[in-house]
Amino acid sequence: MEINFENEFIEAGKSCLPQQKRQHFYEKMKRAAVSVHVVEADCIRDGNKFEKLEDSDMGSGFIITKDGHIMTCSHLVQGVIKDGRLLFIAYAEEPDVLREAMLLYDEPGSDVAVLQLKKVDREFDFCKFGRKEEISMGMEVFSISNPLGLEFSFLMGRVSLSSLVAGDIQIQAAKFDDDLPLIQLNNVNILSGASGGPLFDGKGRVIGMCSFGVGDTGYAVHVQRLSEVHLASSEGTHPKKKRGRQTELLDGLCLKKVTR
Repeated sequence: MEINFENEFIEAGKSCLPQQKRQHFYEKMKRAAVSVHVVEADCIRDGNKFEKLEDSDMGSGFIITKDGHIMTCSHLVQGVIKDGRLLFIAYAEEPDVLREAMLLYDEPGSDVAVLQLKKVDREFDFCKFGRKEEISMGMEVFSISNPLGLEFSFLMGRVSLSSLVAGDIQIQAAKFDDDLPLIQLNNVNILSGASGGPLFDGKGRVIGMCSFGVGDTGYAVHVQRLSEVHLASSEGTHPKKKRGRQTELLDGLCLKKVTR
């Protein structure tokens, strides 16, 4: 079921979620949030469940389809196929149970990847994407992610710049496409493990994905690019060549080729 708060909380023209509603907001939206784990291939197997390893690399992600497709940051899963490592997903309802996933789609220049569970046994709650026209400076935003391994933490902040591109930033964003649209965030410290977390507006719609931070300033991939990647991954098409590396799908394997 697609989950959001469009008809519940925020009155028209207001951008703040009432204090008394935030706990309910968190409990509802975390149903679509996940932790992403990258572990060595010699982990212990038990059917479709895997023992949680303390030394796994952790990131964040969120569910975007009812059959369990998950969006996360590309930089979290780079080298997984090449290095022979495995991907696992944990849900908030069972944070200590890891389920194996595979890389379905990868767009490194946008820092966006889509994962798919290897075994799907039910339909999932999933996020709704917001509209870029409704993102404004000063609006309150929220994220559910795993900073420093603190799983499913609730983060709050505000939009300080609603529209810029990676080419405007001279620090970490240099590895991304120059035209990658970003949102600059105030008081959203994107620590290790928080990358890939969904950025919600006050109505529970995804307007971005946390990517990286510099001090107390965070940067999220804009919903404009997330929507494009979601569409491309669902249709099985490839990223635009101008964005750099492409991912081809063949029998569940990911084959990368350089097009730069």
